[in-house]
Amino acid sequence: MYPHRGKATVSINNQTDIDFANVRILLVDDEPFIRKLIARLLFDNGFKQVTDAENGLKAIKAIKQSKLKFDFIICDLEMPEVSGLEFLKIIRKTPELNSVDTPVIILTGHSD
Repeated sequence: MYPHRGKATVSINNQTDIDFANVRILLVDDEPFIRKLIARLLFDNGFKQVTDAENGLKAIKAIKQSKLKFDFIICDLEMPEVSGLEFLKIIRKTPELNSVDTPVIILTGHSD
């Protein structure tokens, strides 16, 4: 978990204020630099509850150990041990992980 800073909110359709500081994010990437970069971008935009994992297996462990459900997951496509797609399949097929309907953003550094 990374340290908290200020409070940021956004109005969607002029109806709802979302406090980004309360949005729980799981960030999964095998490259430490990329994890730090994305985490910094999230923090600078008001997201304060970011948990990171270096691969799919550690992400599954983080989900199991978390007392609260993650609001969304950002995941690298290609990682050792368990790839992003394998991780996605596991969390979608395993109801006890409580992530069957959690939004997932898959990232890749490959252009092809």
